[in-house]
Amino acid sequence: MRLETLVARGEQLNQALGREWYLTGAGLKPDPAFTEIYDRHAVLQEADALACAAESGVAALREWIVDLRVGRRVAPFEERQLEWEQQAGLTVHGRAIPYLRAGIELQNSPDRTFRIALDQERAAVGAAGLNGLRHDRLAAERDVVCALSGDADFVRAVARLSGMDLDTLASQAAALLDDLVLQERFASFLTLPAYEVLRAGEAD
Repeated sequence: MRLETLVARGEQLNQALGREWYLTGAGLKPDPAFTEIYDRHAVLQEADALACAAESGVAALREWIVDLRVGRRVAPFEERQLEWEQQAGLTVHGRAIPYLRAGIELQNSPDRTFRIALDQERAAVGAAGLNGLRHDRLAAERDVVCALSGDADFVRAVARLSGMDLDTLASQAAALLDDLVLQERFASFLTLPAYEVLRAGEAD
């Protein structure tokens, strides 16, 4: 496959998926068809597509092809989740609220007590209805990534396919968090009287 063909077919697929996500996520289409869309672009799932992306030398392109492989594998789970979300409902303070409308209600309601109750109800109902499905989805994603990388360890498999040193990334992230904590503490000192800053230093 030529690189130009790969990119062009990929753009077509992304546009189709984006439209499907919009229609089903907004409740404008009852039956999501992600699997059907992926199958119409099955050429992007073939070994030739992955080889073309790898030969391009563009790590992001190779990672994108891997994401497409994962996307096709988990598409049935995404469809089932959207179907569940379209049908699920919440009951808060005697009101029946569609699950997909909960986010809008949380933003618009001036009643703090109602918002808290709605958020808790959404979390509880979502966990009961979707946790098992999400677990299966993650397991399917792991199978695809590990198979493509040839490594049974998911973290190492992701690192190998992305070309990213995750151990180094974790160390840098930890260092960044430490720096942010120090900066936040220093910033808090700037709002204190001088004697309070000295007292905090003595406490250390």
